Amino acid sequence: MSVITDRFGQKLEIRDVIVGKNLNVWVIRGFAPLDQLAFISAPDVYNQLTNPLGTQRDPDMGHAKKVLEYAINSVSEDADTAPRAFPEIILNARDKSVVSLFRGLTDSEIDFSSSSHDDDSSFPGKLAINTQLIEPDRESNPQISRVDGNHRLLMVTRLAEEDPEETFPVVPFALFVGLNADQERALFRDINGEQKSMDTAHLDTIRLRLQGAGQLLQSESGLALWLAQKLSTTSHAFENLVFFGGDKKVFRQAGMTVPPVKINALKSTIATTLKESQEMDRHFSTDTNPNATEETLVTMATYRLTLLNRFWFAVRNAFPHAWQDRTNFILLQAIGLNAFARLGAVVIDDLLEQRKPEQEDFDQILRHIATKVDLRREQWLGMAGLAGAKQVYRALYDAKSQDFDRTQILEQLQEAIESPLDN
Repeated sequence: MSVITDRFGQKLEIRDVIVGKNLNVWVIRGFAPLDQLAFISAPDVYNQLTNPLGTQRDPDMGHAKKVLEYAINSVSEDADTAPRAFPEIILNARDKSVVSLFRGLTDSEIDFSSSSHDDDSSFPGKLAINTQLIEPDRESNPQISRVDGNHRLLMVTRLAEEDPEETFPVVPFALFVGLNADQERALFRDINGEQKSMDTAHLDTIRLRLQGAGQLLQSESGLALWLAQKLSTTSHAFENLVFFGGDKKVFRQAGMTVPPVKINALKSTIATTLKESQEMDRHFSTDTNPNATEETLVTMATYRLTLLNRFWFAVRNAFPHAWQDRTNFILLQAIGLNAFARLGAVVIDDLLEQRKPEQEDFDQILRHIATKVDLRREQWLGMAGLAGAKQVYRALYDAKSQDFDRTQILEQLQEAIESPLDN
C-alpha cells in the first residue's frame, strides 16, 4: 500500500466540483485541503541533463517554506483584520486513468477530457482519484502534474509526514484532464510568462497601509520602506519626488509631472545605505534586543532618518539641477541612486566616528564632491545596471577623498538652502 493510499484510502473523493469551460478548454474546479492536492500531484521539474522535457522551474525551498507558513498560520488569524487567500492551484491529470468524474452526486461516470469535451454548459459533479494507480516515484512525467502552484504544495507532504496530526487548510483548485505535455507547457507559459507583473511600487504602498511601524521596523526591508516613506513627506529631502504606484494619468490631468522616484526604488536605495553603514548599525540597531518596544524601534529608526535626511538634503543642495531633471542627469536614475546610497554609508560613517554630524557637515562634503563630479547623462553614456552604479560611486568616492579647502566650502554654504532639520 502506498503512502497516498495509506493516508486517503483507495479512492479519494472530492465532492461538489464544478465542470465548466475556461476559454477553449474544459476544467474541473473545486476545493480541497492542501495535503490532498500535494499528495496526488507532483512537479515535472525541467533540467537539461536528466529531464529536458520537464515543465516546472527550479523550486525555491525557502520561498516554499514561507508560503506554507502563510497558509498554516491562516487558521489562527482573524479574517476581518488579517484575511489570507491563495489563488487557484492548477493541476493536469496527464494520465486520465487515475481520475474519475461523475455527473452530480450520482455514480454516472463521464468520459471526460479537457480538450475534447462535447457538452455545452457547466454542471456540478463529483471527482474521484484512484490513489492505487498513482506511482510513488514521480520526479519526472507525473500522472497528475502541477501546472501552477508548485511552491504552494512543495513543502506540504514533508510537513504531513513529520506531523501526521497536522490539519491543512482548504484551498481552491482547477484540474485539467488529459492534456498532453505540450498542451500543458503552453498553459504554463501563458500563466507564468505572458501575464504583466504587479507594480512593485503599488505592492509597497499596500504594505505601508497594512503594516504599522511596530511591524515594519522588525525587518530590514520594513525599516527601509518606513524610512523611504518618511523621506517623501513634508520637509524631508524627497518631498513631492516619490511615486507610490497606481494611476499615473491623474498627475497629467492635474497639470503635474509624475514623481520621478518610485517608492520601491527609494526603499532599495535606503536598504543599500543601511546595509553598508557599520556606524548606524552600531549606534542605532535593536538586533540585540528582541523584546524592543515599538517606541524604542521608532526612536532608533528616527535617528537613522535624521542622518539619511541630512545626507540627501546635502545631495539636493549640492546638485540642484540634477535633482530637478531626471532625464538629462543620472542622480535620480537607478545608477545614481545606488551610487549615492553607497556614498551615503561612507559619509555617515565618517561623520559619526568624529562627532554628532549636523547639516553643515554633510553640505561641506557634498558641495566639495559636486565641484569634481559631473552628473550629466552624456558623461555616463553606456553606463547601466550595477556595473554602471559602481563606476559612478567610484567617481564620487574618489572626489570625496581628495583634499578640499574647508574655508571656501564654508563660504559657499552661506548661500545654501537651510535644511528644516537645522531648526
